[in-house]
Parts: sequence; structure tokens; C-alpha cells
Amino acid sequence: MKSKNIKDIAKLAGVSYASVSRALNNKPGISEETRKRIFQICKQEGYRINTTLKNSSENQNRMIGLIIPDIKNPFYSELAANIDKYSHQHGFTILLCSSSSNDQKIEDLCKMLITSNVSGIIIATSHDSSYPHFNYSPCPIVYIGDNDGTAQGNFVSTDNYYGGYQGLRYLYQLGHKEIIYFGWHENSIAHLNRLHGYQAAAADCNISERRFDSTFPYSSIENGYLLAKKLFNTEENFTAIFAASDTLALGVMQAAEECGLHIPNDFSLLGFDNISYSNLPKINLTTIEQQKKNIAETAVDLIMKNSKNQEEPKNHTHQTFRPELIERFSCRILT
Repeated sequence: MKSKNIKDIAKLAGVSYASVSRALNNKPGISEETRKRIFQICKQEGYRINTTLKNSSENQNRMIGLIIPDIKNPFYSELAANIDKYSHQHGFTILLCSSSSNDQKIEDLCKMLITSNVSGIIIATSHDSSYPHFNYSPCPIVYIGDNDGTAQGNFVSTDNYYGGYQGLRYLYQLGHKEIIYFGWHENSIAHLNRLHGYQAAAADCNISERRFDSTFPYSSIENGYLLAKKLFNTEENFTAIFAASDTLALGVMQAAEECGLHIPNDFSLLGFDNISYSNLPKINLTTIEQQKKNIAETAVDLIMKNSKNQEEPKNHTHQTFRPELIERFSCRILT
């Protein structure tokens, strides 16, 4: 007969996976009656309680769950590398999961990580619908991304509004007035804040807003390439493109080469993120740098701090880091 797992115990007890985890870990947030009932069901069903799940600092697994939307996306893979390096320095191991930007998968991964008795979970997501779903977690959760002000929890993010403003102002100071903001897509507060920063700077510079929005749900080199091919086939006049991400900008570069366009002679190109590829000799992309190292270390620090103080009331925080302009050779002064 197939042995019972924690999902079976939760179903038999009529409670959530998180409640079973609280009971087995002897954590607060569950009544003594429910706790006893869960243990009784475990005994009846022959479910063996892993001794590593006892809630003590000596036995707690020194692991941090990390959920990213796409391991192939250079920004998130570099962010994960920074989180892994800093966690290792503090004696923690990372359990890396890829969600494919699917809300249900994010929830399933969170439940799996909770039952693995991780010290905390870091969720980096390219869209924002997953934020409200995990207030039940018995372990601390830190989100890497923007908060629209309605979600509860700890957030670490880039000041994307400032980045969008800074990017437009930089291109304007080079003499550009026909600047297309390229690749905005829905379902991302970060992308919306970047767009709002661009729009505010355009208004301050007294130039017209120019946009070429994405029809794709996420940013990638391929999507940037396909979108750029569409742009180059229109009658749009522009002297600069401000791409919403470096991956989109790399797609623009590929499409421009195929169309016989030269960067920056035919148009200037500015990216956002400063992924490692941006600094390659044949790319040399000017970009807005997200402080990935600082974001990673702050997220891990919040996990370590809150995992030690789970009995205390949680005061949620939202920490932001200002991005920085990295000048290379994809933008030129317009004479």
C-alpha cells in the first residue's frame, strides 16, 4: 500500500498543508486541538514524522527556497547566483526552483518548500499576481519585486520609476527628442513604474511620449527580436530606443543587424538591468543597472532575521535600491 504523504494528512485532517507543517514543526498559529488531531492522524496512518522537522535552531534545515520565473533569463540567473553566493557565506544552502511565471506552480513550489522545512522562501517574479497568495506561510517569505501598496509582506526591489526617468533624461541630454520606449507589457508593476518614470521625464523635457508596447507576456531576447522586426517595418521615426530590459535590447540588436541598421549611428539603444552579456565587446550596451548584489544580500538578510524571530510580530518592510546608469557605446550624442 502506498505510504501517506503530507498532502494526504492535510486532506484527512481537513486543514491546509501549512497547518500540518505548523503542527509537525510545533509552531504557533494553530490550535492545540487541531495539532493533537493531526498527530493522531499521522499515528493512525503510519506517517513517519521526520525528526528534522522539529522546530529548534539546532535541527532546523539551513536551507532557503528560491523561486525565479525563468532560469534561462540572464537577469534572474545572475540574481540567483548572487543569492546563492551570499547564502553560502552564511552557512545556508539554496533550493532553486523555476516557476515558468505560473501562479499555480509558484503556490505548489511554496508548499513543497514549506514541507521541506526551509528557513525561508525568496520569490522573484516577473509578474505580480502571486504576491497575495502566501500569507499563510509558517516560514518568512521575501518578494523581489515592486509592491503596488496592497500586498502584505517583505519586498526588496529597484526604484524602477527613477530608472525610467533617468534613462529618458540621459538620452535627452545627448540631444535625442524622438525616443521610443520599447517593450512595455502588462502584469508587471516594475515595468509599469519604469514606463511612468519615462513618461514623467518626457513631460519635464517637453517632448512627446513615444511607445512601442509588447504583445508578449514576458521579456526575452527572442521577443525583443520579433518586436523590433515589427517596429522596423513601420513608418515610425526615431533617433533612440529605450528598451524596457536588456534582453529586449539584445533582440533589438539582432533585428537591427539583419535589417542593415547600425547602432549607434542609425539610432541609439539604451537597456535596463545590466546583465552580464551587456558588457561583451561586440555588444557594449549602455544600460540602467539594477543593483543585483545589494538586492540579493538584503533578501537573504531578511530571511535570516525573520527566521530567528518567528514568535515576534512581523513588521513588513519594502527596501528599494536606486539603479545606476552604465555608459558604454550603444548611445551617441546627436549633432
